Amino acid sequence: MNILLADSNRDLLQSYQKLLTLDGHTVTTAFDGAQAAALLEPGKYDIAILEQRLPRMAPDRLLQALNRDGIPVIVLAEGPVTVKTLLESALPNAYLSFPFLPEDLRRVIREVTEKRRSAETLRRGGVEVDVSGFCIAGTGARLTNGEINLLRELSAPRRAAGKRTRVMIQALNEKLKNAGKQTRIIYELEKGYRLVNGNE
Repeated sequence: MNILLADSNRDLLQSYQKLLTLDGHTVTTAFDGAQAAALLEPGKYDIAILEQRLPRMAPDRLLQALNRDGIPVIVLAEGPVTVKTLLESALPNAYLSFPFLPEDLRRVIREVTEKRRSAETLRRGGVEVDVSGFCIAGTGARLTNGEINLLRELSAPRRAAGKRTRVMIQALNEKLKNAGKQTRIIYELEKGYRLVNGNE
């Protein structure tokens, strides 16, 4: 796999490069957003892994350029991902928050790559998700890897949810509302989180 890797911390950049190279990937590195943008060539990269706040280019501009070229993007987040972050128009395919283990990075790369190659349409509670397009089908509502995984898990009521899951649920409910869908995720005592349709 050809990977574009961009991080302003040179020690982290070298560590990620070494890990990914040992895994058999070809890795091109950049130290800032402008350098990463200059390295873009249609069809050259299978995936991009970026520091969340690369210097010398607004993050949304770089994400838009990568999206235009059809390159899936994993963003390495400095802190917790917020509802506001998940509702931004320029959205990567996945966030991976620090601290994380090498296996976490490998897992997210694998999941994003598998989804991009998938022909699956995920149907949950009256909502169709274009898995390979990382979006609610027929709308401009983009979804992250984590949000798609959560929708898949909600085929059965989910008893508990940590802070990260609650953030995704809030963002998903906003995206469903903005897309004109009647489906939403609610919490009921003794039942947990579940998808409901209309006025249920």
